[in-house]
Amino acid sequence: MNKWALITGGAIGIGKEIARNLASQAINIVVTFRKSQKEAELLVNKLIIDYSIDAKALKMDGSDENDVSEGFKILNKENIIISILVNNSGDYLYKNILETSYKEWKYIIDNNLNSTFLITKYFLKYRIPRSWGRIVNIGYVHSGIMIAKTMTTPYYIAKSGIYQLTLALAKELSGENITVNMVSPGIMENSINTGKELEIYRYGKIKEIAELINYLLSDSAEYVTGSQIDIAGGFGI
Repeated sequence: MNKWALITGGAIGIGKEIARNLASQAINIVVTFRKSQKEAELLVNKLIIDYSIDAKALKMDGSDENDVSEGFKILNKENIIISILVNNSGDYLYKNILETSYKEWKYIIDNNLNSTFLITKYFLKYRIPRSWGRIVNIGYVHSGIMIAKTMTTPYYIAKSGIYQLTLALAKELSGENITVNMVSPGIMENSINTGKELEIYRYGKIKEIAELINYLLSDSAEYVTGSQIDIAGGFGI
């Protein structure tokens, strides 16, 4: 029986590439969305046709516990047991900290850190005990170190919090055949910051993120857990 992967925010951008990549390996796909329903449904239909897998688009606001709970109940009723979770969704804000409103601050924290916590919590609740599992959280370059980020402060704080969550979960789940890791992109080809002066020779390719995730999901990486891997071409070093 093929595994099921859930990719949050999987309808567009990096999440879409991850979904296509996993589908090409005969992994069934659930993509969650908040606003991108049309894109999610188009992607799911294409994955089914192109790769002969099962796939589902699921509306879910990761920052709303009731919404997350109901989403996993729907999956459970359809006998869809998730064994691969990619916490990819999370809105971005590029704005000076002194100009950032509390509403913007809370929104970024909710839709990055809090949503990752809630979705992971329910993923673990509905998993088959002692079964194989993989969690990959999408971070932000240098999420594991404390440096000043004046234009992306709430986003950086949220991603740094996800790194701590990654570490805690990796330790708590050690010995249960579930690994928890974090992949942290720099400036990618689809980033809103493209066009700004770079410290590196090119933008990252989203397919490179998908290929790194492939490794973390493979049997070769069963001893890799609690890791935070920058994929940023040396950006910010």
